[in-house]
Amino acid sequence: MVKVEIQEQLAEALLQAQTALKEFGEGKNDDDVTIDDFEEMIVDELNEEGIPVSDERIVAVAEWVPICIEDSGIYIVTAIIECVESSIDELMNDY
Repeated sequence: MVKVEIQEQLAEALLQAQTALKEFGEGKNDDDVTIDDFEEMIVDELNEEGIPVSDERIVAVAEWVPICIEDSGIYIVTAIIECVESSIDELMNDY
């Protein structure tokens, strides 16, 4: 599991994502997503795309998820997929 400060960043990003979903009148299915679930979904998507997992990459994706939801009104798992797929070069080179 990641460090405490990383957990705090994940918790904040998850709360923002869930709040953004509620603003769209959605998110009932994502209310029960835990911090560990959120982290696991991000790690799974990074692995699926062949991107090495690091704390920095996990936090970067977590911070992008609420923005993606605000822009598109999509669910958390879909936002994670879109964030990773649209940022592969950035994730590989900048983090």
